[in-house]
Amino acid sequence: MNQARMVLLLSGSAVVLLAANWGVRVLPPRHGAAAGNDSAAAPAQASAPGALDATTNASKPPMEAAAPAKAGRPKFSFDWSSVETPDYKQYAANLRAIGLPEELVRAMVIADIGAVFAPEEQKLQKPQVVHDGSWTEREGTWETNEWDRILKLREVQMAKQSTIKEVLGVYEPRPIVRTPRGENYEAYEYAIGLMPEEKRLAVQAIVEQEIVGAATKHDPPLSYRDGVEAYRTLEAERQAALKQILTPEEFDLYERNTATCGTELARQVIGMEPSDQEFATMFELAYKCWQDSGGVYGGWWHALGLPATQIQAAQDQLQTDLKAALGPDRYLDYQMAACSMGQQLQALATRYNLPRETVAQAFDLQRQIDWLDKGPASVRQVGNGLVPPPTMPTDKPREALEQDLRQALGASVWEAWQDGRNRQVLFDPLK
Repeated sequence: MNQARMVLLLSGSAVVLLAANWGVRVLPPRHGAAAGNDSAAAPAQASAPGALDATTNASKPPMEAAAPAKAGRPKFSFDWSSVETPDYKQYAANLRAIGLPEELVRAMVIADIGAVFAPEEQKLQKPQVVHDGSWTEREGTWETNEWDRILKLREVQMAKQSTIKEVLGVYEPRPIVRTPRGENYEAYEYAIGLMPEEKRLAVQAIVEQEIVGAATKHDPPLSYRDGVEAYRTLEAERQAALKQILTPEEFDLYERNTATCGTELARQVIGMEPSDQEFATMFELAYKCWQDSGGVYGGWWHALGLPATQIQAAQDQLQTDLKAALGPDRYLDYQMAACSMGQQLQALATRYNLPRETVAQAFDLQRQIDWLDKGPASVRQVGNGLVPPPTMPTDKPREALEQDLRQALGASVWEAWQDGRNRQVLFDPLK
């Protein structure tokens, strides 16, 4: 394609886009009462400055109308009324007919539909809270929850989504219903987006039913025992409903991305970068530890209140199973990713190109030093059992362990390691 032809093509596209954008801004919406008012489009076009007319130059600015046509320059006229129509489906077809790409057609139609529903959505949104508002004002309580408003907002958003689907035949995501109760809403939306497109609406409806049910059944607050049972019932209903529409593989994928132990595991192994198969195996083992530690489904940790010795045994078994499933090298990657000290050491190893054997030795030595300095809490996260323990107990004194670590790293790397661990970074600009 030569340069002159390319310039001509781009210039024509720019004019068409300009006309399309002008039409969207000046024409009335196509939904509800305004959609049937065809006569409203004509005055808007006639009064718009610079509007193009195929038969007359009367609507052009005076200077443009008076200017003689230059020889050899092709005349261009465009009548937007031939594209504009209150019928959304026909409007989309007309946009395609004038050569607009499908992505632009969808964007224009979706924006137009969104503008129709926007006033009702804005009216139902929770008012913004001042920056120093109280916790009750920000999050609400069981006495201030506005369930009618929340459910009406969901209905409006569903109607908008349904209209887009009917007009364009495409799935357009919508925000999942949000209640004043804390939930991992972003994880739900991400997991729903991984499902087959034809199943997303049904999955979201099931999940939202569980979210709203959990919130309303806990308001006013239930006793601990009643709360556990209510949660167990809702989770059982949700899982049963999902299994009716999802394959076993799809259901497992959804659970990995929404269960609390799954999202926590994903956060802790970012530096490990596990493959999909590795993460699926790790989640299966972590979920078993979750249940063996008294967890109820994927969201209520230690709900059953088991003895501490039983919980500790489940966490130790998790580490044994992970090491066997991952192998020594990947298990070391997991160990280092699962704690901040390991992440710092991995960064040091990358900076100085340390051999893997040195990294493994330094990692275990430093955890033993931390154990002696601060106790078990410094190297084991009491709770989900995902952070592995060091090889303990040790008979070596701290000075001997530190000397071994200095020797393993070498003098210059040891100094850099100490400097990095002792340096405190302040993010407050006033200090």
